Amino acid sequence: MNRSRYVPMLLATGALMLAGCASSGGPAGGGGGGEGLRDNDYTRSAELFLTQAELGAAERFQDALDAAMSSISEEPMNAIGYYQAARAQVGLQDYVAADTLFNKALELHPPYEPDIEFLRNQAWRVAFNVASESMDAGNMAQSIELWEAAEVIYGGRYPQALINLASVYPDFERMDDAIDAYEAALEVLRDSATIEMMRTDSVLGDEWQDYERNVVINRTVLLAGQERFAEAASDLAVYLESNPDDIEILANRAAVLVEAGMPDSAEAIYDNLLSGEALGAGRYYNIGAGLYNSDNLERAAEAFAKTLEVSPQHREAAFMLAYTLNFADDFEPCVPAALALLDLDPYHLDNYQIAARCLAGTDKGQEAAGYLQDMQNLAFSIGNPILTTGVDGGGSVAGDFTNKSLEAGTSVTIRVHFSGDDGATVGTATQRVEAPAPGETSTFQLDLVSDQEVVGYYFQVIPPRG
Repeated sequence: MNRSRYVPMLLATGALMLAGCASSGGPAGGGGGGEGLRDNDYTRSAELFLTQAELGAAERFQDALDAAMSSISEEPMNAIGYYQAARAQVGLQDYVAADTLFNKALELHPPYEPDIEFLRNQAWRVAFNVASESMDAGNMAQSIELWEAAEVIYGGRYPQALINLASVYPDFERMDDAIDAYEAALEVLRDSATIEMMRTDSVLGDEWQDYERNVVINRTVLLAGQERFAEAASDLAVYLESNPDDIEILANRAAVLVEAGMPDSAEAIYDNLLSGEALGAGRYYNIGAGLYNSDNLERAAEAFAKTLEVSPQHREAAFMLAYTLNFADDFEPCVPAALALLDLDPYHLDNYQIAARCLAGTDKGQEAAGYLQDMQNLAFSIGNPILTTGVDGGGSVAGDFTNKSLEAGTSVTIRVHFSGDDGATVGTATQRVEAPAPGETSTFQLDLVSDQEVVGYYFQVIPPRG
């Protein structure tokens, strides 16, 4: 066996997607008239068409735009035409054009500012809601266009469109855009004006406190995937300044620091976590994985042992405890750990090799040979198990089934017991696997649908009779 360079962590990866509807505000004040403004036949017609359109005759937005553009052509320094054309473009959902026209109207007539601010805000909400409807209808490309347009017309004021964009960009292979969108969302979320607004907005603000944490986690996952570990560590550090007791974020920052080439900083965090208050199985396992990846095998074994104290049948923790002690040549504690692993998972070939090496290291060569013979006598084996956890609970376990001596088509029952952070069983899933031809390998996957968090599992294999 060669030592694996990296042990996967149970890092939260669920992307935050904000559907639903953003509320709209009251009617805008003002419009035509005022100092430096002059109504003409075109602006009067445009205002009539806008009123009709806003009362439900949507086809009048184009008429309003045509009239307003005629005013601009005739009187290019009259702000009313630009203001009306912008309102018409909002109604036509051309937010890029509306943005340009609003800017020109404000340049020519600064007192428009409160009205334009309101209309931009309202346009953002409309674009956000229509994008959400498009998403529900399965038209994600249109949703992206509308969320992007929302940020054009009223950018940097709300985090929701940015978060949604960051969540879906990876599906379109726009990883850098996703990372940048999350960064922009963080800037909004950390702005004092945004915090106050979100607190008081009954629709947009119900869960504002959770946004920053979810965004930081999601951006960390993307940055780690791009091997931008230093940036990920910096993001997490900023979050921890305001939330120093967030243990999951602390553990994730330590893991990122390992990958960023700063194992000493990571180990300091892990040491504090291991010596602090009692943690759940998932966090202890993640700490162990981080310490293993930073080559601190002794402390890694300690963390995996703590995982098993909370969740005695956590298969991955049992494997990593024995595996780590084996590579540390710490044979005395490795023997009981390896034998406990075999009791929990007697169909994985590596488990027998770990037990044999640790027994041999304690001068029990005859027993070691016996376990190697038991490995050779297996009729089948199960390898490469992978646990994938669901965003909102549940999970799945996939693996390989290798047939050695069973008759092809023989049915073997595999049951997976999924466990939560406290070690209690969340649920089970059962599958009958038909053996392929001797010497060949097939794959299997068992899924658990649940609203409870899954952090561990173990196999129960029921071999064929006879």
